Amino acid sequence: MEPRFIGVKYIIELVKRESGALAGKLIQFGERVSVPEIRIDWRSLAENLLLVLLSVILYTSVIFTPFSFVPFIIISIKRGWKTAAVSLASASAILLILIIKNLDIFPFNISFLLLSPLHYAFEFIGKGLGLENAHFLDFIFLFGIPGIVAGHLIRRNYKLKYVMLGSIFVYTGIVLVVLLASGFMGGFKNYVEDYQSYVNSRTHLTLYENLDRLEKYRGFLESKGISPQAIEKQLKLFTDLYKNGVIFGIGPRGGYLLLQILILFISILIVKLYFKRKLTKAALTFDVKNYQISDDWVWGLIFSWALVYLNLHLKNVFLGMVSWNAAAIFSFMYFLKGLSIIKLITDRLKIPQILQYLGLLFLLFYSFIIFSAVVTGIGVADIWLRIQDKIDGKSNVDLQKQQ
Repeated sequence: MEPRFIGVKYIIELVKRESGALAGKLIQFGERVSVPEIRIDWRSLAENLLLVLLSVILYTSVIFTPFSFVPFIIISIKRGWKTAAVSLASASAILLILIIKNLDIFPFNISFLLLSPLHYAFEFIGKGLGLENAHFLDFIFLFGIPGIVAGHLIRRNYKLKYVMLGSIFVYTGIVLVVLLASGFMGGFKNYVEDYQSYVNSRTHLTLYENLDRLEKYRGFLESKGISPQAIEKQLKLFTDLYKNGVIFGIGPRGGYLLLQILILFISILIVKLYFKRKLTKAALTFDVKNYQISDDWVWGLIFSWALVYLNLHLKNVFLGMVSWNAAAIFSFMYFLKGLSIIKLITDRLKIPQILQYLGLLFLLFYSFIIFSAVVTGIGVADIWLRIQDKIDGKSNVDLQKQQ
């Protein structure tokens, strides 16, 4: 074969080999830069959308507003805090549109929420900044963020007490920042006076709207032997009791915080029912008998109640709110401790569960202050008397005898 043909053959083979290698590299490059196939889990997307709408419905219902963070707990547990944050942003956008358009889904107007000092603080800050409808931000900060935090802690398999403490710590921190911001916007005293003025005008307006409705049925009531004057008197009495006893009374003195703790606990029970016990997380397998608290927390209890006593003389509004709420938290921690001891005793006496729950509800509703004080006292006394250890010790002896 002539040399020139040998050269041509060599060149052809070289081109084939190099072109094959180049084609392989191009295919690899194409796989790197090509858009991957997007798979959408329509079932999860639909569930997320329903939970987002549920959170908006709960918030706008006014009655069930405190539970509007439950959907975000569920989303955070199932799909992580990032997805929950996107869901919160979507829910906030829907809620803002409803507020701007003045679309009331339920008979109760959202403005009723402003009777709470925490909700009103956002409105006060908004007025200082020249923003309208700023009170909708409470949906994000008082419900959305604590809900995401609670769900994230449950997802990370923290015990219930750490989930509760973490969520309440975040909630309390947000509340303090918002109240401090209200103070900076126009002075904390101005915020309190503005809030009191709003509550007085709102309750007065609501009262007389109800009295006008009552007037329409005056003839019917009198024909049935019912005195409209007696109903009017009861309405005025209830309005004054709610305004001075709850809104300006026990509410700022730890009532709102205790209510939030109770709502968080009930919400976790709702989440547990939602997953139908298919989710084995530490926070969802809680038994009050196993509740423990370090003895060192008693100093927080003593110090917070000392601040409450000190403020009886100083009469500082902000210090009063901080001290009362701190005392409520520490007291609640030892209330649970006392409740765990009572639970151990009732179980040892073999009292049926249904009677235990009925007795608890009866005492809470009809002797709340006395019952709470006694149970909290038992929890504090356990630091020195070691009641729980003694009961557990007797139980261990009984188990040894049975064996």
